[in-house]
Amino acid sequence: MLQRSEFRNSCPRCCKIDSATKCCHIDGMTRTQIQLPDELYQRAKAFAAERELSLAEITRRGLELFLERFPQAPSPKSGWVLPKVNGGGIRVSLDKLRELAAK
Repeated sequence: MLQRSEFRNSCPRCCKIDSATKCCHIDGMTRTQIQLPDELYQRAKAFAAERELSLAEITRRGLELFLERFPQAPSPKSGWVLPKVNGGGIRVSLDKLRELAAK
């Protein structure tokens, strides 16, 4: 069995192996592993087979669709600021408000 360093040197298409995430970057794509519940895996495999696609292709398409539907919200540059409220300039004394509220 090849060690990671031997694999890196023996794989002409591989430009980088990330040991932390155990990913292999090949031809502009990243090879990675995911865990799926058995039932989801079976449904995905059947879906792919019906359409003559690979599981990898439907996974890519699903991620692209998900990310298009839920784009990342732009982050504010200086953080959230409490908006200022314009009270309209009407000034009523506290005594007048109490008088009106008592009616």
